[in-house]
Amino acid sequence: MNQLRYSFLLSMIRDLEDHTEIANTLLSELSKNGSVHQSLASSNAMTQLDARLAACNRITRQIAIQVPELLEVTYD
Repeated sequence: MNQLRYSFLLSMIRDLEDHTEIANTLLSELSKNGSVHQSLASSNAMTQLDARLAACNRITRQIAIQVPELLEVTYD
């Protein structure tokens, strides 16, 4: 059962990493190619989006660090 939970958590971590990477790529492309109006690019919305993506990356790393620790817990 622990192995199943471990596999499920790793799958969720990879999924979150994939979505975050894609969002980072989209943000970069929008900023680079001028698809975003200059007023939006310099607005708080883009700053907030960047901050949220950074938070997703931190959360993913924290989960990945804690998963092995969870597996060490045993109940007799």
